[in-house]
Amino acid sequence: MDSDPYQEMLDDPSLPFEVRWRLISEIDGTNQRFGVYKKLLADWDQWMAAQPLSREETVSVFEVGSGSGGLSREIRNWGQRRGLNLDMHLYDAQEDVLQESLKQFDDDARPAIHVATDAHLEAFPDRSFDYVISLHVIHHIRPFEAAASAMEQMLRISRIGVFVVDFENKPWAVPFAQVWNRLHRVSPDLSSDGIKSLKRAYSPIELMNVVSSTEAARDFSLDLKRYFFVPYWRLCAMRQVP
Repeated sequence: MDSDPYQEMLDDPSLPFEVRWRLISEIDGTNQRFGVYKKLLADWDQWMAAQPLSREETVSVFEVGSGSGGLSREIRNWGQRRGLNLDMHLYDAQEDVLQESLKQFDDDARPAIHVATDAHLEAFPDRSFDYVISLHVIHHIRPFEAAASAMEQMLRISRIGVFVVDFENKPWAVPFAQVWNRLHRVSPDLSSDGIKSLKRAYSPIELMNVVSSTEAARDFSLDLKRYFFVPYWRLCAMRQVP
């Protein structure tokens, strides 16, 4: 019997690909429908505005737990609008999902894909990518120590900065989500997984207390933002040492 009462369907490797991809596609559609990508892209744009990027150079962006690659597509489109050359990388534990996610990109914009191994992010050398990004992935990593370690590794493999967003279980979050899902006719499977995501979400303060004390964080300026009206938190980390 599973010891984690909040295990989500997407965390069950025995699920058929068709079921997993249906849920992943629903998540992507929900993020688009309710402006999740739009809000995060506004934060990303504000953060990147302070960073001088040359149109002559290629900037690598590595998405951890990429799923359908929705966040990477949004950021790549953002780069195109600014005339920037972004080299996108998708990283996920499920190879079949990675292969399917490639079909969501234009033929001339296909990202590189990386299948997670037992070594996880530790397999990548220091400063492998310019930017490391992640959306609603940290709460999937169990236990707490492993989640904090994953964030430490994201910092280590980033040359410039890290942009991470995950859930926060605020006191009102679960009942609000339950009502919201019913009103907007979110599918039962996605609604169930979403509620479990909130219930199993880590405290961003506790995570930051651990991550900020690691060696990898020593060279970074860490900016944690906790949203007031939505149950998310966001970390923007910028490397201070060249």
